[in-house]
Amino acid sequence: MKWKDRLIKRSGAVLRKCRAWLKFMDDTLLLSKLGIFIFCVLIAIAWSKAAPDFWPDYQVEFVGMIFDIVFILILFSFFERRRQRQQDIKRQEETIQDYKRWDSEEARYRLAGAIRRLNQMGVHRIDFSGTTISDFSFSKHEIESIEGSNFYDGGWGQPTRQTQVACTRVAFDWLVCRNVCFSLFDPLEGLANFNSGYAKFEDCSFINCDLSGAIFNGSSLWWSDVPPKTLFAIEEDDSGQQYSIPTGYGPFSEANLKHATFTNVDFRNADFRGANNIETANFAGAKGLETAYFDTEEIKKQVLDMARTQQDKV
Repeated sequence: MKWKDRLIKRSGAVLRKCRAWLKFMDDTLLLSKLGIFIFCVLIAIAWSKAAPDFWPDYQVEFVGMIFDIVFILILFSFFERRRQRQQDIKRQEETIQDYKRWDSEEARYRLAGAIRRLNQMGVHRIDFSGTTISDFSFSKHEIESIEGSNFYDGGWGQPTRQTQVACTRVAFDWLVCRNVCFSLFDPLEGLANFNSGYAKFEDCSFINCDLSGAIFNGSSLWWSDVPPKTLFAIEEDDSGQQYSIPTGYGPFSEANLKHATFTNVDFRNADFRGANNIETANFAGAKGLETAYFDTEEIKKQVLDMARTQQDKV
């Protein structure tokens, strides 16, 4: 990563922390409480200097009140804010659990609002198990990260818990999906010519998505349309000079696939053109790579050879 990128990342982290502190002080009225504390301390100092013998018993009581302000009004604010924050997080997580299986416009807006509020509280690890959702975009709802979240953990056969995941036309574009478990494995992958479909991602896009460390093992990654043979068109300027312009983007364009795992994934009409760090991904046992699109034939051969080598090591 270049120094400019590191500087931007650190600046963003500092800015988020400053915003969190400002929100904390605003929610707890901390500045007002500190103002009261300083005002009372100044009164106590002035009282002891100007008239030390005037109502000495009341001076002692006044000092005791200052300690009450410190421990009850100020320090208690931190514990109360922590308790309130935990309640807010639990409330948003309950909203997600209530609506993640209801594929409707209202459910999508409620889900987006809950996820966005969790992000604002610094929570990115979310339980998406059993989610059924379509025509949804995280970035359009100002959601930045679901790092460490879980879509399907491999559990199955539990009549009281729906674990199957079905995401259709979901845009994970510009989203931080580091270490997200999209699918841990397919529990029925041992059955010949049978796809259990416990984790299906159809016509989804991951443009500029950070998928480093993400797990798609045993899932179905399908796209309805065959990718176009080229993503560029040749145009000419007024002088007759030819230049290329992009006509579209692949679903993994500029996505970071560093150490992502796609073992035993069922690919259909996959397009990895424009993906970054694809040489570090694990494709052991993946199906459909032979018909997938890559930037060059050399990269495609490298990925296929790597997948066979990784499968032999299993």
